[in-house]
Order: sequence, then structure tokens, then C-alpha cells
Amino acid sequence: MMNLLKGSRAVWVVFVFSVLLLGACTTKGAKGPADGDVKNTATELEKDREPVTMNLFLQFDWEYIKEDIENEFPFITVEHIRAAPDEWEDKIAQGVYPDLIWYEGPRRFLEASELELPMDLDPLIEKHNYDLSRFQPEIIETLRSFTDNSELYALPKQTSPYALHYNKTIFDEFGVDYPSDDMTWTEVADLARQVTGERNGVHYYGLLPRAHDRALINYTLLDPDTDEPIIDSTSFIKTFMETFQNIYAIPDNLPENEKDLLDPRSLFGNGQLAMMPIWSSITGMTENPGNVDIATYPSWDEFPNTQPESRSHSIGIASTAQDPDLAFEVLSYLVSDEYLMNKTDFEAPARLPFSDQSLINEYEVDPIYQDLHLEALSKHPFAKGPAKRSKYELTVMNELIPEMITEIAYTQKDVNTVLRETQEKAEALVKDLKANQ
Repeated sequence: MMNLLKGSRAVWVVFVFSVLLLGACTTKGAKGPADGDVKNTATELEKDREPVTMNLFLQFDWEYIKEDIENEFPFITVEHIRAAPDEWEDKIAQGVYPDLIWYEGPRRFLEASELELPMDLDPLIEKHNYDLSRFQPEIIETLRSFTDNSELYALPKQTSPYALHYNKTIFDEFGVDYPSDDMTWTEVADLARQVTGERNGVHYYGLLPRAHDRALINYTLLDPDTDEPIIDSTSFIKTFMETFQNIYAIPDNLPENEKDLLDPRSLFGNGQLAMMPIWSSITGMTENPGNVDIATYPSWDEFPNTQPESRSHSIGIASTAQDPDLAFEVLSYLVSDEYLMNKTDFEAPARLPFSDQSLINEYEVDPIYQDLHLEALSKHPFAKGPAKRSKYELTVMNELIPEMITEIAYTQKDVNTVLRETQEKAEALVKDLKANQ
């Protein structure tokens, strides 16, 4: 463990950071008694606990997390300290150590692991006889797939369901039926041809995906055992590239600039994009929510009726926790039925990570979303994550997938050429990453 983590600590610290997309998670007022699943109540804990000060490392101005912890655990005083992931090492150098880490997604496990911060929760889960089956198994498997040896670094706070978001006004303008559930990428691309073009001086794009890497389902660019790139030898990656090349080849469907190609949310928000496959983003995507609805995320022939893996927001315990058992109590509360059902404000029940569908069905959503086809978010199961990922996978994917998409969109290169060149870039990148460890 790095030397920064070996010093003595004067205070008990909670380290929490999160990004909840577009205000998808805020505090609710209590609805009444709930079936909590935390064994020890705050009153029972308080009997034997001395007052404790926790530093709450939270990247954003969300005071409700601090308030919720203090209300449930009155003997804990929380100091809210805003800290982004790139500030973790500085905080540790200052003697500020985390007890809990709130990950905006499992990709943050890599940054935490570089500081040797994550703690494997499996021993605590066994010790406290915690029922891990409360959560959808696909979510847990994905969380494990982002660790070296299938450890569980965190418990899910929510899911990240996916959907095909579409603008009804554009479909009405072109006189075309709205998208339906269970469509494949090929079918959605064919539909896009019918809603692409100019009407009344406005240019409309038919289909532009966001977060292309998620559409890879559970395929990886690197062999998880050897770290060797397998980009030009994996048939599905070729299918993936050919599909997006066909989408961008639709006449008048290619944006002029790369920014809108890779992140078309502004085009969707201003009413110029008919369809956008993306994680649930129905909040804040348009000034007129009544013009937007969703259908199931496009699926592949190889993975029928399956949406991408859920890279959930999650909360874990740090290796620097002074009292892992108490940290587990706090963690258990923050992901409990009681908390998630009564203290969150998700735009859709499908955000809940529970395996118990009856709980999800009981969740009350804001009336503004009730006319939307929210069932589309949970109709298809999440894909399971790969059993293992190379430690360099996310770095390679984040750097090279955008380049691959840009090249097939704006150059005349064929897919095989792009795959071969990307393979070579990946080999060089992994070599550099290993050399700079």
C-alpha cells in the first residue's frame, strides 16, 4: 500500500463521491413506515457508540446525504468535504482517509485501486449474513467484473437502465410511426432513414447513439488474461463497427462536427434528433418533456432483447476504514429498501437495483414522468459483464472507441482497415501503459 495510507489518523472519515445524471437522485420526504433491511437500528447502535466525526467526501453539493446519515445515526457528525476523484491522492496526503467511497460507476474502481483504497466486501457480507440476493444478479456480476479477482468492492445504489429516446414531434412531422419495443439495431437504422432530412428549414437527424462502448454489451477489446488486444479478431466488434458505419452513411444523418457525433444530447435537446439510444436520460433532455418518449434499447441478433450491462452507481468501504463494521452499517442503510424507496427521487422504478419486482412496482415516480413508457427501461434484462477485464481495458476503450467511430463516420476507410489500425494503436497503447506503471 502506498505510504500515504500508512500514517495515523485522527478522525474517522467517510469518503463519498457521485455523479447522478441530470438530477436523477434527490431526497424525498418519507412516505411512512418501510420494510428496512438493516439489522441494527440507530437507537441500538447509539447505546454503545461514542460520538464520531466523519468526513463526507462528496464531489457535488448534495447536503442531503450528510443529513440522511446524521438522522439515521445521531452519534455521527458528518463534515461534507467536496472531493473529485483526481483529488483523492491529495486528500490522503493531507491525512484525510475515506471510510466509504461512493462510486459514480465501477470504472472508478480503477482509480481507487491505484491508491489501494477498495475493500473486498465479501468477508463483511458473510460476517453480517447480508442478503446479497436483494440485488439483481447481473448488476453484482458487472461490479465484480471490474475488479482483479471478482472481488465485490461496492453495493449498488441504483441501476443505469438504457432506452431508445425519441422525439414524437419529429416523427409526426415526417408522418412516421413511433419506435416500438424489441427493435434491433438494423430495424432502428431502417426507421431512421424515414425521419432524416429537412422540414420547414430545420435539419433533422434520424439516429445518433451516445456512449457507443455500451453497445458492445459485454465484449472487451483486450484479452483479460494476457492484456493483448483482440480488436481485429473478434467478429462481434466487426459487426458493431459495420452497424454504426451504416447508420452514419444514412443521407443527411451525419453531423458536421465530431462533438455532436460522439455526444448528440444537445441535438436531441433542441429538437433536431429523432432517436438517441442512451442510458435513461429522460430528465432535462428537452424543454418540452411531452414531446419525448422511450422504447427498449436496440438489441443485437447475437443478444436478442438484452440491454447493456448496468454500470451502477455504488457505495463501497475503503481499506482505510477505522471501523469496517460500522461502515458496513452505514453502507447497508444507504442501499436498504427503506432508504431507496423513501429517500430517493428516481425518474423511473427501473432505477432501483432490487431483484424483488414487487418492490419496484411499489415505487412512486414524479407525475411528470407517469405518461412515459417507463416499462421500456426494465422490459429487457441487463447483459452480464464479462467474467474478467484487463486492468487496461477502460483506458484503451475510452481512448480508441471514439477514434474508431470518428474514422468510420468521416473517412472513406473500410471497417477492416479501421480495425487493423486500431489493433495496432491498442498494442502500442498497452505497451506504453505497462512501461509507465
